[in-house]
Amino acid sequence: MPLTKILLIIRSEFDGVVEPAADSLFEELGLDSLDLIALVTEVEQAFDIRIPNSALGSMEKISDLAAVVVGELRKKDGLNA
Repeated sequence: MPLTKILLIIRSEFDGVVEPAADSLFEELGLDSLDLIALVTEVEQAFDIRIPNSALGSMEKISDLAAVVVGELRKKDGLNA
């Protein structure tokens, strides 16, 4: 499940981040825009996908990122998003 894997990435890559949850805002976790870009890069590598830059501005919570990942995985697999 993408959400679980994203939570694991956050826990392993960002020291000092409070315990993340699906509804955690990136800002509440202390992640700034550069951290978000680093997170997106890690997620792209972990799932072998490309997240469009246009999606970055609409992501405020971990669940938003997970939803984008699910959509991109469906596109990759040839399924409707």
